[in-house]
Amino acid sequence: MTLERKEPKEQMILLGNRMEIPANTQAILWDMDGTLIDSLGLDLVVVNDLLKQHFADGVEFERGYIQSIFDLHVPQFWQTILDKVVTDFGAKDAKEKYEEILASYNSLRQNYRFELCDGVREILDDAKNRGLSQAVVSNNPVAHIEEILANVGILSEFRFIVGNDIEEAQKLLRKKPYPDPYIYAAKLVGFTPSKCAAVEDAINGVESAKSAGCFTIGVATGGATWEQLIRLGDKIDRVYSSFSLPSEFQFPPASFA
Repeated sequence: MTLERKEPKEQMILLGNRMEIPANTQAILWDMDGTLIDSLGLDLVVVNDLLKQHFADGVEFERGYIQSIFDLHVPQFWQTILDKVVTDFGAKDAKEKYEEILASYNSLRQNYRFELCDGVREILDDAKNRGLSQAVVSNNPVAHIEEILANVGILSEFRFIVGNDIEEAQKLLRKKPYPDPYIYAAKLVGFTPSKCAAVEDAINGVESAKSAGCFTIGVATGGATWEQLIRLGDKIDRVYSSFSLPSEFQFPPASFA
């Protein structure tokens, strides 16, 4: 694939020798699932394992479908799967098993020690060394986020955690793709969204961050593929296939030799 080189409109820096951000960035706002941690890898195995435990042989889903709903918050993720089990396989009792399956999944997820996505450690360290604030903006409850990040060993890297159970003015923040989570996170770190870089793996998250006014980076290690992220065009500022070194793909092409 050949991509037209675009000269950056502003001075950029390269975090961890992997990820471009504007030089005036003051904070990095991270999505968690599929961005910081490789939770997609777990879902691709666990979803079908749980379905096999509760339904007849042959009740399973391919990678593409699981990835397409990966960015849904956990209860909605499983409601969507079980609705499809009813539709595709005629398992009329599927919804009756929702609570049991959800409890099993949550227990496994909360006790699992996820791996960091490739290159994330280097970016986190460089951002810390440069004095950048870092926060997590995730479509999970705060307590679940903190437990997972503690298990991975990176909870202390983040000043703030914004989950889907955060309230402002006695109302729950609207979830991604609304801009609310990123606007709220920017307030917590003490900078305008334009001084924050957001890192996301899914379309809903990209829309949330971009509409909030953040410099928005997509990485194809979770809910969206490289092709899906690229198709967003000017609705996203940078796209990476991963943060491994060197990245197989980056869009626009790196401004660094």
